[in-house]
Amino acid sequence: YDMAAQLKWSDYNLVDEVGDVLLVYNTATGTVLKITDPIYRDQIQTLISHPVSLDSIPEELHSCLIEPLLHKRVLVTPDVNEFDLLTYMYNNRIVRNSLLELTLVITRQCNYRCVYCYEDHLDLPMTPEIYQRILRMIESGYQEGLYSGVSISLFGGEPLLEYDLVVDFLKAANDLSEKYQKTFSAGATTNGSLLFPERFLQLHALNCRHFQITVDGMRDTHDQYRIATDGNGWDTVINNLKFMASTNLSFDVTVRTNFNDDVLNHIQEFYEFMSGILDDRFDIYYEDIKHLGGDNDENVHVLDTIASGLSMVDISSLIGQNHLKSNVCGDRLMPFSHICQATKYNSFIVDYDGTLLKCTLDFSNDANRVGHISERGEMLINHEKHCKWLTVGFENNECCKSCKLLPLCYGRRCISSALTSKQISCNPELETLLLMEQIKSHYLAAR
Repeated sequence: YDMAAQLKWSDYNLVDEVGDVLLVYNTATGTVLKITDPIYRDQIQTLISHPVSLDSIPEELHSCLIEPLLHKRVLVTPDVNEFDLLTYMYNNRIVRNSLLELTLVITRQCNYRCVYCYEDHLDLPMTPEIYQRILRMIESGYQEGLYSGVSISLFGGEPLLEYDLVVDFLKAANDLSEKYQKTFSAGATTNGSLLFPERFLQLHALNCRHFQITVDGMRDTHDQYRIATDGNGWDTVINNLKFMASTNLSFDVTVRTNFNDDVLNHIQEFYEFMSGILDDRFDIYYEDIKHLGGDNDENVHVLDTIASGLSMVDISSLIGQNHLKSNVCGDRLMPFSHICQATKYNSFIVDYDGTLLKCTLDFSNDANRVGHISERGEMLINHEKHCKWLTVGFENNECCKSCKLLPLCYGRRCISSALTSKQISCNPELETLLLMEQIKSHYLAAR
């Protein structure tokens, strides 16, 4: 490095001090630093206040402090335009991504009647013909060199209600990817009640190795809020998780908990219990229960924004104390991790009838229905509709451009709400506060 070059603090650094610990989080790289050495802390405080030249910093700090900070882009040199670099990264990782990401609405039906659910429970399963159309579409894309691979997410309703058809489809999709030497992966958003051991093993063999399974706390609250119509409630889900954990297979499971006051009353007991079951293949995620337009919304108690945020801080601390892995203080800290899937050019929801959608939260919205798959497997897109999902962003919003959180979402959070309200729904001050509180509670609890 040029010894006379002025080193400056990144525009995307968030800093907080707790006792003798200085926490630094860079949203553009996902770097979290926990600094306890008083000499390091003093030097960093100097860098925060104003740019300094490298030759003004003690030489013994160059290799152990300054070079790592430059490497992680916590420090930058004056020739680095961080905003332009962020735009470059977005175009490279998101816009130019040639992976085809398909979320299949396997069925609108479910064996659960969750009290906060926004979906209708209709006997509308995906037919064998629609599966064949999807396979023709994938093969055509491979032949034309459009896709580097395919990622399939099984969704519903409860996708495992159609287990046999799902298995047949995954077998065929695997065969196609092997034939054309493309990557293939699959996962499922499932309540976990039908993911019996023999099914898990078969799905794993078909490269379906990513799962999101919701467990709303201990038995009482889970079975109160997630009502199983077939008797496969909390005990069945927990037993299925235990079996997965007992294997030596490679997979990842996000264990999601939707919470309100009822669930929070026993959340410490829940995470202590889960710490005795789960290992690093299981990731903990949590989300407050929201009113999403379901028929039962008026009967479901939800927390306000402040109470929800403070509860998330407490949960993060509990997760750290119980040595559980958390995506909230993991992948969710990485750049572009908060962008809406709908903003990706090659990301689509395939409804049970072959309709192409962009969002899973509003199946009935005409703006969401951007095309369909023809009998020949052609992806017929209404480009006028589709482009609106891809171009909503911060470009005309000066607050976004100067926001330290911009690398997380690139101004592309919930696209559906942005299209409806004509503005990006965000409270950066509150989100920054809560984000740093979660980082503090998680990393300091792990000390």
